[in-house]
Amino acid sequence: MELVNNASIKKIIDDLQFDSNLYKKIYDNNEILILIWNSDGEIIFTNEYFLEKLGYSKEIIGKKWTEFLIPEFEKFRITNMISRLKKDGKFHNHENQIRTKYNHIIDVLWSNSLILDESIDDFAVVSIGIIREKHIDNKINEFEIVDPITKLGNNYTLRRDVVDLYNAGVDFTLYLMGLDNFKLLNNIHGHKFGNEYLMKIADEFKNISNIGAYRGYGDGFIFIEKTTDYNDIIKTIDRINKIVNKKITLENFDYSTTCSVGITTCSKDGSKIEELHQDSDIALNEAKKRGKNNHVFYNIRYKTKIKEEQLLFELINKAIARDEFKLNFQPIFNIETKKIKDFEILLRWPSNPTSKKNIGYIIGLAEKTNQIIEIDKWVVERTFSSIKEVANDNDKIKFSLNISTKSFYSNDFIQYLKDMIDVYGINPEQIIIEITEYSIIRNVDTAFKIMKELKKIGFIMSLDDFGTEYSSLNYLSKLPFDILKLDKSYIDRIVNENKAFIIVKSIINLSKELGLITIAEGIETEKQLSLLKTMKCELGQGYLISKPLNKDEMLSII
Repeated sequence: MELVNNASIKKIIDDLQFDSNLYKKIYDNNEILILIWNSDGEIIFTNEYFLEKLGYSKEIIGKKWTEFLIPEFEKFRITNMISRLKKDGKFHNHENQIRTKYNHIIDVLWSNSLILDESIDDFAVVSIGIIREKHIDNKINEFEIVDPITKLGNNYTLRRDVVDLYNAGVDFTLYLMGLDNFKLLNNIHGHKFGNEYLMKIADEFKNISNIGAYRGYGDGFIFIEKTTDYNDIIKTIDRINKIVNKKITLENFDYSTTCSVGITTCSKDGSKIEELHQDSDIALNEAKKRGKNNHVFYNIRYKTKIKEEQLLFELINKAIARDEFKLNFQPIFNIETKKIKDFEILLRWPSNPTSKKNIGYIIGLAEKTNQIIEIDKWVVERTFSSIKEVANDNDKIKFSLNISTKSFYSNDFIQYLKDMIDVYGINPEQIIIEITEYSIIRNVDTAFKIMKELKKIGFIMSLDDFGTEYSSLNYLSKLPFDILKLDKSYIDRIVNENKAFIIVKSIINLSKELGLITIAEGIETEKQLSLLKTMKCELGQGYLISKPLNKDEMLSII
């Protein structure tokens, strides 16, 4: 950059115009764009080649060049450059795209000189540009840096602008926003309708001052703001929410929604560029987990949790392949006589090398990663094998299997069970299949059809953990259950809470009226057992009678 001191801006322009012959020889006979503009961005002077090449007239003199020359996807970047110019007097040579009067986009390489006019405490910039004629095979055209639907910058533009901010040492905040339930809009009205909504909402985002707006993937938008101040960030979140919450009319249909936002603040000594988007994505996922319509600031513990889950995912795969899981057998006993009647199958992982020892956490992660289907198959086959051993001595004992939601609704689940019955030659009437309320509420009609098929084969159906979800008695009347299992959270409270006692007693009585057997889970004290006896609860399980047993221990007591 060149600084020209003690010179009048007007005088320099007059000098250029005065020596018209020299001017024409140098500038009009060469393909050079000349643009002189003041501190407000207003155009003071252009050469004839500039006007001719871009299709404009002298009417642009006095207008702000950033308002009509710069495409939307370039504005945030150019605005940053001008802000730095006003702040520290630095304006680097650069390349950017400009828009002609005919809406064509061209690439220009600019050389900039700053002219200081001390007499009026102002400055002007002389920008001399050369149009870049790029080869077709590597040309970066508008479609490569602009999202074709919203006309916002895409990920290429985002990365370029982030690099500029890093290089300039500017602290900034990146917002990654996802529209909540946008998939539902597409499914109901079609993708054309969804795209029209994205276009309209993008037009609103373009009007947020001092913010760079970009199109992400699917229903995602990305924003950059040159601040890391908490109050500024909250104000920006509020502006984004107001736009998203506003009703937009499309084809006589009013639509508004909510959004989830992941936020990452970045200082000049902060994260690497490639980590920035990932961190915001992690924060966005956390926001969605909290029920959508939320915003979350990135925290390193979220990434730590993801790394732990990734490690656990790999270890679960190895555990399945190496047969590291084990079965435990939790006795189900007659509450009146305390005699063991049946067993519930429990999964254990004795050799788990991580700190995450809770099997409920392991199963929850496996459901999220779809590994649960393979685990369920492993459990079914080991259980059926055990039943075959037991059947030689006692074919009346039943074994209760917990089946995950994903396995229950999978297309090949029923056929798989039929195949395994044939392989192991067992009686399906010795098997109780437990499903949770959560499995049912996904689709009651489908659940009914699957349960009817299972009962037709001979399986016994049990509703597990009753009371932990919606506790709707409606399920009991509509679905063909044989057994209802009262969750431990109820049993824990029946001794000291009268309301819990009344609820449990009412459920047991209702179950009897519906022809269901009731099993109380988690019985740990004689007082609990005594109360359940008075309520006429048939069966129970818990540490009061027996802890879960390994296979050898189970075989020794039947």
